[in-house]
Amino acid sequence: MFARITAMPGLALAKGAVMSGVFDIDAAAARKAADEYGTTCFDSLDALLASKPDLVYLSTPPSSHVALLDRVIGAGCNVLCEKPMCTTTAEVENALARAEAKGLLHAVDHEWRYTSAYKTIRQMVQDGTLGEVRNVSVSICVNYGVVEGWPPYYANFATMKAESGGVVPQLLSHFCDLFEFLFGGLEASGAALSTMIPYKPRSQADPALAFVDAEDSCALSGFLPNGAPAAISATWVATAPTGVQWTISGSGETVIYRTGGLLNGGKLGLVTPEFTLREVEQVPEYNPEVMGDGGNREYQHGLFAAEIEDIAAALGSGRTTGQFATFADEVAVRRNIERWRASGIRAGTIVKERTGG
Repeated sequence: MFARITAMPGLALAKGAVMSGVFDIDAAAARKAADEYGTTCFDSLDALLASKPDLVYLSTPPSSHVALLDRVIGAGCNVLCEKPMCTTTAEVENALARAEAKGLLHAVDHEWRYTSAYKTIRQMVQDGTLGEVRNVSVSICVNYGVVEGWPPYYANFATMKAESGGVVPQLLSHFCDLFEFLFGGLEASGAALSTMIPYKPRSQADPALAFVDAEDSCALSGFLPNGAPAAISATWVATAPTGVQWTISGSGETVIYRTGGLLNGGKLGLVTPEFTLREVEQVPEYNPEVMGDGGNREYQHGLFAAEIEDIAAALGSGRTTGQFATFADEVAVRRNIERWRASGIRAGTIVKERTGG
């Protein structure tokens, strides 16, 4: 689903990159995609790898990634893997070691690194505009888990812990990576995890309810490398979503950023929503500071295109790094996810007991 509605349109926008072919275990879906984008439809993964693409993009459920990464890396192909990358830190570390041993470019699809506002915040941290960062909080309130047709609405890989499901690995992995990108790291400390909707339809075709055990709402805490506290509050079962809002407080200035809006902030004790802190550097055609008429989906297309262009530029110059997140970055992300889940106080089991599930 993500490949169809976000990645492939993004690839089509990217300059300096061509979609050379597709493969899917659903042959009809692969053929439809190939026809739509005028590319080759391979009848097997072996055939795709034999064509020696410069980069292989994996857009499949997390539990399938280990086996696919083994084959792609074994074939000597550079790889961009969808997140969550794997189900354990050890699996990510193994893929990293194998890719590094072969000198391959390895990347994880954390495309939000290419948002103009996040790039500007990162620069403000690095150039000292914010001063010492003293507190960071981010609130995520979205409805992916209550909208029919979206994976988190069902009892599947997106909502089962064993398959790296739940709002923390499936959605907050992006924000864990942004803490790495913006502030140089995050060390998880504690978590409150809840499964507010513990029974979900099995699929679009089967409305029978099944128990799910992955969290759909949470409150997480941690520390930045300098010891500043950080808080992440998230739900993806909001019937009235409000999006994402960051508040970053420094000794020099404070920044407030709400996705789809302007970077706002204040200094000298004055914070007003009308005060535009600075102009957000724009990349022509991509990363608008305010989403256009196409809304979030077209914005995501642009982010994916920017990521692909960054990877293509790296490959063209013989580099294996760029602005994109690597498997090494994902080790830190996955380690935090495991710490939160290990230390977390869960309410989901209480719900199950009360309902006799």
